[in-house]
Amino acid sequence: VSAVTKFTADTLKKYGTVPWVIMEVKNNLTEAFRQRDTLNIVKYSAELSHYVADAFVPLHTTINYDGQLTDQKGLHGLWESQLPEKYINDYKLDGEPAKYVKDPLGAIWGVLAQSYGFLGETFDRASKIEKVMKPDVRFTFSHKYGKTSRRYSDAFAAEYNKAVGGMVDYRLKGAPTMVSSLWLTAWQDAGKPDLNALMHPGKPSKEEKEKLGTELAAWKKNTLSQDQLLLAQQKAKKVETTDE
Repeated sequence: VSAVTKFTADTLKKYGTVPWVIMEVKNNLTEAFRQRDTLNIVKYSAELSHYVADAFVPLHTTINYDGQLTDQKGLHGLWESQLPEKYINDYKLDGEPAKYVKDPLGAIWGVLAQSYGFLGETFDRASKIEKVMKPDVRFTFSHKYGKTSRRYSDAFAAEYNKAVGGMVDYRLKGAPTMVSSLWLTAWQDAGKPDLNALMHPGKPSKEEKEKLGTELAAWKKNTLSQDQLLLAQQKAKKVETTDE
C-alpha cells in the first residue's frame, strides 16, 4: 500500500514490484509456519526462492531486460541459462550459512542495488565481443518447445563467460544464502515451530540421512555439480501406470 501511494500502481506495474512481492510472500510463509500449514510452507518457500533469486540477476533491474533495446536480444537467456548450464562445473557454489534478517525489505533493496551495479558490464562486455565476432558466428538457432528461435552461439558464450563468468558465479553463489536466510527469518518470526512434528513420518529415514550427508559434504567441497547432485541434473522418474 505504501509503495502504491508513493509511486502509483501504474508506475509499479511498468517498472517492477519484486521487493514488495518478496515481502508479501515472506509474510505468507511466516503465517504458514505459524499455522503449521505444511502445504503452504512448501508453496511459499518455493515462491520465495524464485523471487529472491530473480533479484540477483542484473538484467532484472532494467527495462532492457533481454537486450532487446540495444540489438542484443537473447542476452537474458545467455546470462541466466546458457552460461550456468555450460560452465557450472567451473563455479564455486559453496554459499554462506543462513542468518536471521532483521530488515528483509532493506536486504532485498541491497541485493537489487548490487545487481544494478553489474548491469553496465553485462551489456558492455557483450558489445566488445560483438565488435570482433561476425553475426554468422555470434548467433545460432535452437528448436525448443516446438519453437525455433535465434540465440547466442556456444562460441559467443565461451567468450562472454571469460568476460562475465565471475559475475554470474558470484550472483549464483549469493542467491541461495539470501533464500535460506529469508526461510529462516520466516520460521523464527513464526515462533520457531517444531518442523519435525510436521513431518510424516516424523524422522528422516536412514537413506534420507545418508543422502543429505552426501550432499552437504559435496557442498562443502564445491562438487555438487561434478557429482551430479543438483536437482536440475536428476532425470525425472517415469510414472508407472497400470493397464486399464
